[in-house]
Amino acid sequence: MADDSFFGTDPLYGTDPSSGKPKSPLNEDLAFRLRRVVSNAYAFVRGRETVASFSAITFEDLAQAQIDRLSGKGTPTRPNAITRVKNIEADLVAAAERIKQTPPDAFLPPDEGKDVNTPI
Repeated sequence: MADDSFFGTDPLYGTDPSSGKPKSPLNEDLAFRLRRVVSNAYAFVRGRETVASFSAITFEDLAQAQIDRLSGKGTPTRPNAITRVKNIEADLVAAAERIKQTPPDAFLPPDEGKDVNTPI
């Protein structure tokens, strides 16, 4: 079955001599111990993988990733950060110019009852 030094030698554990079936505490305790062993092994392997992935990344890699995010190659649907800021600026300037070119009578007349602006 298993090494007695790990799973213990308590007389409560073992098989029932009359039925040959494992005693109830063994099933529960064995299941718990096996889950703990598998969990510890899994955590060890995943921890090693995480440490290896962290040690593979350098400060230079992270700095280059930020530079690429800001000014690197982008696509029309996902431009880089600098292109997005330039697009927003161009849209804002175009909207301001369009507002400047709109005649004053195209705006709604002020209404004291519907004024949502904060008074100065």
